[in-house]
Amino acid sequence: MKNLSDHIYDLVENSIDADASLIKVSMEIGEDFFLRCTVEDNGKGISEENLKRVTHPFYTKRTTRSQGLGLALIEQNSAATGGAISIESELKRGTILRFTWNLKHIDCLPCGDLSEIFISLMRACQNVEFEFLLRLSTERVIWSSKEINESIYPLSLCNSEIRDGVKEFLESTSIAFYRKWNKNILSNINSEIKF
Repeated sequence: MKNLSDHIYDLVENSIDADASLIKVSMEIGEDFFLRCTVEDNGKGISEENLKRVTHPFYTKRTTRSQGLGLALIEQNSAATGGAISIESELKRGTILRFTWNLKHIDCLPCGDLSEIFISLMRACQNVEFEFLLRLSTERVIWSSKEINESIYPLSLCNSEIRDGVKEFLESTSIAFYRKWNKNILSNINSEIKF
């Protein structure tokens, strides 16, 4: 996985596979330069026995392949930046996964395109409600698939002009989040380069 967006997509796919009808993703950049991310769903949940093994790279409940690397990679990328991962789950109630990344760490991955991930999920899973919360200390933005679908009805994201308009809206509302992310990454790179 090359960036945060790839990880978010993978984690949300896990929630979809668990038959979630509501998936909430919260991303906050704190004053301490840590990203705090939470992915919460109302899916099937994970048993206590399986919860102990879900971050193992060769554990998966999928029948289409014999390994599941997503949670192992998010755990590895969190640890590489001095962050951590935690998972809470209850059968038939859902799962909450939290992870942190130190944005100033040299091993921190780039953000990627969160708006593209959000639109892709909306188009692929129209029966699932998605909420993405992007939060800084002074600002917060909520992307809601339900609100977006209501605002574009009777049209859909299958219409390329509508899709482009929604993407432009999402990008415009997340400028501050990306600026803070990039500022932290760039300041880290500049501090590592010595001439």
